[in-house]
Amino acid sequence: MNDQSIIKIGEGGYGDAFLLIKYKPPLVMKVVDEIQNLEKQEAEMRILKSLVHENIVRFKDQPLDFVYAGPGFPIFMEFCGEGSLRKVITDVILSYSMASVVKWGREIFIVLEYLQSKRIVHRDIKPDNIFLTEDFDLKVGDFGVFEKFDSNNQFYKCDVYAAGLVLWEMIMRRDWNKTNGYMEFPSVTSVDVAGLFELIKNCSSANTNINDRYDVEDALNQLEIIKKSFSSLIAKPERKRHQTFLLDVEEIGCFDCLKEYIGLTYVYLSELGILLEIMQRFLRGWLDEFTYTLDDVDESEYCKAMRTAIENFWKTRELL
Repeated sequence: MNDQSIIKIGEGGYGDAFLLIKYKPPLVMKVVDEIQNLEKQEAEMRILKSLVHENIVRFKDQPLDFVYAGPGFPIFMEFCGEGSLRKVITDVILSYSMASVVKWGREIFIVLEYLQSKRIVHRDIKPDNIFLTEDFDLKVGDFGVFEKFDSNNQFYKCDVYAAGLVLWEMIMRRDWNKTNGYMEFPSVTSVDVAGLFELIKNCSSANTNINDRYDVEDALNQLEIIKKSFSSLIAKPERKRHQTFLLDVEEIGCFDCLKEYIGLTYVYLSELGILLEIMQRFLRGWLDEFTYTLDDVDESEYCKAMRTAIENFWKTRELL
């Protein structure tokens, strides 16, 4: 397409996505290039029309002044300004908290609950098919491989399984497809974080029989409980590498006055061990130099030392 008001923003197995920037707000147009996919494209359009939910990407009518003369069949949808959840997870300057993870997790399972009431299985729940608005509200899209099921079918648990993996990816900021199927959970002392890990295992662990895995209701109930534990944290992400808030001071044994200095959240769990090792090494040298023990050190001195260790860690990290 040569029209400068139409920008290609993505592509997938069932078609390409374009942003129509001349409309306010902008619209997304999805089209397929292959004729054999037209039936699936039309099926997706019908399902989008029938699904009305705040956490599902909304179907839009084709603008009256827009003429599409290309191959395939276009579907028009609302535009989610932050793009896919995959993009958010891999954005190195976007920091989010465990409160963000729990919020997005609840929104995913709320959608699955709604779909179950319609006897629909999405069948392709993954970060690439989940989108975020400019306000970081989550919306599920891409219903290209959905299926209907009867009331006695537990096939919907495949969506629960996939949603658990999405939670894992959000926390670890890693691609599940690159893990060789191994679900790694770092050691943590926070009961709340451990509880979220347990929820993921109950949804997605290969060691759990499908009949014993959580269903949508189980997962939502657990997330409601976990949500309260992180209610004091900031849920909206911020675009700055050095965050101004800490998720759980108790998790790494720091004083409250360190909150504004520590550029770390649980979403950097893969780096937590490295950070703690650096801080411990720094503090050991600092204490040895002055022949102190931690019992002899007042809070302000301890915080200054910790702050220096953390700042050195970030300087080192940014040079990598």
